[in-house]
Amino acid sequence: MKALLLRLAELPDKAWLALAFLLRLGFALKLGGGFYQADEQGFELPAWGIIHQGLYGWDGYALIQPPLASALIALVYAVCGRHPLAARLFLTVVGTATAYLVGRFVRDLTGSSKSGKLALMLACVYPFFIYYGGMLTSETSYLLASTAGLWLLCRSLRERGAPLWEAAAAGLTLSLAGLCRTEGAAIFLIILLCSLAAVAAGRWDGRSALAALFFFAAPLAGWTARNHAHSGHWSFDEHGGTSLLHGTVVFDENEVDTSVAMDALHGMKFWNDGWAMPEHEREKYFTQVAFQYMREHPAKTLGQWARKFVSFWRFYPRVDKSYRGIPGNDPGAGVSRWLMVLASLLFEPALILGGLYGLWTLRERAWELFPLGLFILGTNAVHVLSVSQMRYRLPIMPVLMLGLCFLLSHLVDEPVA
Repeated sequence: MKALLLRLAELPDKAWLALAFLLRLGFALKLGGGFYQADEQGFELPAWGIIHQGLYGWDGYALIQPPLASALIALVYAVCGRHPLAARLFLTVVGTATAYLVGRFVRDLTGSSKSGKLALMLACVYPFFIYYGGMLTSETSYLLASTAGLWLLCRSLRERGAPLWEAAAAGLTLSLAGLCRTEGAAIFLIILLCSLAAVAAGRWDGRSALAALFFFAAPLAGWTARNHAHSGHWSFDEHGGTSLLHGTVVFDENEVDTSVAMDALHGMKFWNDGWAMPEHEREKYFTQVAFQYMREHPAKTLGQWARKFVSFWRFYPRVDKSYRGIPGNDPGAGVSRWLMVLASLLFEPALILGGLYGLWTLRERAWELFPLGLFILGTNAVHVLSVSQMRYRLPIMPVLMLGLCFLLSHLVDEPVA
């Protein structure tokens, strides 16, 4: 094992990044211009709306949800026209840059060039970075922004706030993550508020904390103001209620397939009542229904949370899950499920178990690295509450890579390239 790691680590970074790019490019070309994840059209249609109508939405209807993932696709469409393959090719570059970022993130925060090189190698070939890097969803943009923001925040905590720009950049980058996914806005707000404890303990400069909070809040407030201008209501996102229903009222149906859950909802009175309301009222109403269901069925809710916790930390994708044979709903993308299981088992157990243990060994540096642990807990909690799959674990994988590669670096005594 040690000899193999040494031989692989002797390859220069550029060789690993070239491999990362070629793997992602090959997968993007295989996917072509079709759609495979049910969520893809939910990001692609608004992207075309930005170009075609000058509006984040479609058919003259403004969407009230985070825009950044669609905006990146729109950037490609502005240059190349409406070609999903072109957007996928752009995401191969973003994915390769993310692999490089993960290596630097781990190298800097562990203080170990060995750990950083191992993390770079791992991020370049990690199957689910490659897979989701080819999908027109929010995974790639959120992964890049959240990793960069956590890196900058932990650096600022390590240096006790100096330089000030680093804290400001951390807040801004974490805000961009929130503009990719609503869960990021909530999780990173909690992390930044918890970081005030470091100020109280004299371990972080108060001006740095204020800078981080300001640059985090300003873009999110600006997007909320945009939503108010279009809808007349102060709201950052207006689609969370439906997700909560999928994780509660129609949980069993959603475990079969999202489309099965939607069919079940269409037959329920509260669903039809909600669709008679304006959108901002509808999603609030659906949220109330979901929480009422939790209160009325506490034992069932605990059981659902346990199953969602297991789904979040699964070692391999479910092989019993069925998908309806409709266009845009082929998550396997022609790849054998058993091949995906094999790829998962080669990586996931070591990343999860070794990563968590590796983070535990770094606990003496908790004052500077605690945002990483809170990010894992926050992401897990969000998806235990709402809906949960392996894919929602993707943003925390760089943190687990940090823990695992810190452990593995002790197997490598010689310096690496």
